[in-house]
Amino acid sequence: MTRLSHLSPIYLKLSGFLTELTTSPLSSPETFALILPYFKAALDCFGARRIMFGSDWPVCGVGARAAGTSGGAGSVAEVGGVCGAGEEEGEGASGVRAANNSADGTNPSAWSEWYQIVSRLLDELGIDEEEREWIWWRTSMEAYGLDVDV
Repeated sequence: MTRLSHLSPIYLKLSGFLTELTTSPLSSPETFALILPYFKAALDCFGARRIMFGSDWPVCGVGARAAGTSGGAGSVAEVGGVCGAGEEEGEGASGVRAANNSADGTNPSAWSEWYQIVSRLLDELGIDEEEREWIWWRTSMEAYGLDVDV
């Protein structure tokens, strides 16, 4: 990754973690703990102006069905507790949200949960508002050569 970061114009798309991180279901704290050092390394190498958020939708919903609808802790999709969610409807005492799979086996809340994970990563590393804008949307505009008046 370091060697690639020295080449221009190469950008890094922050995506794929929920579906590619592991084949074993993980608890929310384990998921966040595994992602954080990779994101920090990417940020150190590329900087915020060369990292773009990737929504992973709809793929994240397909890969996020490890726990089924049983409500058991451990699904990669069960990141609600990691993202500051409290004991809301559908969550257990640990703050871990049960996978809420739809009839086709996908988890429709996975995109929202991925967004919350990335938000927490930015908070954890003290990313300022300007750098957040680059990660959320400005890098994509530059990388794809989009000229949209915002």
